[in-house]
Amino acid sequence: MSWLDIKVWIKEQKQFVEGSYVDNVYVVDSLIVLKLRTRVSPSYVWLIIEPGRRISITRTEMKFVSSGGSGRQQLWRRMVRDCLISDIEQLDLERVVFFKLRCGSTERKLVVELLPRGVVAVLDQNNKIVLTTESRSMKDRTVKPGVLYRPPPLRKPFTEMNVDELRQSIKQGKDVVRGLIKGWSLPPEIAETVIQLCNVDPSADSASISDEDLECLRRQAEDLVNTAVTNPEPCTVYSNDEPIGFYPFVPPKYISARIEKFEKFNDAVDTYFQKMLEHVLSKRVAQELEAEMKKLEKSVEDIDRRIADAKKDLEELKKRIEVLESKYVELEELHRCVIHVVKERGWSELRVCSREGISITRVEPKHG
Repeated sequence: MSWLDIKVWIKEQKQFVEGSYVDNVYVVDSLIVLKLRTRVSPSYVWLIIEPGRRISITRTEMKFVSSGGSGRQQLWRRMVRDCLISDIEQLDLERVVFFKLRCGSTERKLVVELLPRGVVAVLDQNNKIVLTTESRSMKDRTVKPGVLYRPPPLRKPFTEMNVDELRQSIKQGKDVVRGLIKGWSLPPEIAETVIQLCNVDPSADSASISDEDLECLRRQAEDLVNTAVTNPEPCTVYSNDEPIGFYPFVPPKYISARIEKFEKFNDAVDTYFQKMLEHVLSKRVAQELEAEMKKLEKSVEDIDRRIADAKKDLEELKKRIEVLESKYVELEELHRCVIHVVKERGWSELRVCSREGISITRVEPKHG
């Protein structure tokens, strides 16, 4: 999720989630799932938190393998279960979300980082980390239990920059589109759209852009962000039936693609990840079937090879039987001669038993 996705999601789901109680907590790898009792829904809903990727609500019943003995899961339940979610807020235009929790007489925060290498952490009243999905030591901060939580370094929102700051920031990218994404922190779909609206070459050198184009890009970006937040058009985009993205508006570059529209942005997010899971699972099943087919093909090849070897052995055996049948009398005479000569003269004289068409070429006394 981009910071814009988060902004749209919070505006849409804030009233629904605030006032909810955490009925239970499930930890699956890096995934944190909160089972919520809301004020406005008679049935449970599930808040899915995946650091670095998404926050979303699903009403689809989720079942988990019992892991009551998991120490990690028990820690999360001790910190979050039975807490009231009193507020949700986003940190500026960043991919960081705070869920304020009221746990009896204790105040806590659940911080969710949706940026690369992000974590989910529980903070105490003094913003000290008491629990985290993963401890990390980075150049600008440390995330681990016992230390004060520090968010990633904040950057000035593009909406607050003057022309000079906009120019300096956009230079962080080699070209205009990368400058908008890296320097202005615009989501890629916003950057591509405003470039199109302002008729700016996306591959142009970011240092050579005019003040007029800078102002146009900022104005269009602000308008697009405001429209997406106040009047979103949530959608999921597909390519060959595979979901490739979810957006709070329809990006112009996907106008001819297969687009599924939704009333709620959360539903677009939830559908995207459900479809992605289905696609991954179906792909995995197909790969397993293909591997099984290869095993069966190899087994068939082995059987065919054994049959061929058996046929070859059978042909050889038939030839030997034919020889025995055609030379039976001569072989019988040879056998009698061998017994007589060995008894009377010894093994060294066996060559006297050779007959026309049948000769003794090798003698092995040890084998009789």
